[in-house]
Amino acid sequence: MIDFQSEPTQDTDRGAARAPQSGPAPAGSGANRRTRRRVYVPLGRVLATSGALRALALAGANGADYLARHAGGDWGDVDAHDWAANDRALLADERLLSAYVLPNGERLWIITEADRSASIMCNSPASPSEAPAHGALT
Repeated sequence: MIDFQSEPTQDTDRGAARAPQSGPAPAGSGANRRTRRRVYVPLGRVLATSGALRALALAGANGADYLARHAGGDWGDVDAHDWAANDRALLADERLLSAYVLPNGERLWIITEADRSASIMCNSPASPSEAPAHGALT
């Protein structure tokens, strides 16, 4: 597991999510069939499994791009139920789960803890201690 520790700022405090604002979904964001809202999710300490780093490298992708999407409230390639669950979790300070399809077809998952103390990138939602499906992440 790789730890991308950075100095905390006031914006990374729990509950620092900014109010949603309406706006169009970015092209290719996976949000094109949903109403996109501008939000800010504090990521806390960012971690990545070796599998996620390997998947990103093989796909020629940059993990920071996916972290930015997640932090901006673009939950990626999740179904409508999980998208709505994340929207509720954002307001209720619960765990967030995003899924993205990398250019080579592999999936990348980003999970942010309920207290916003940490986010993990993994290539399987079960990677960070066998986490169950989104509905059971609370």
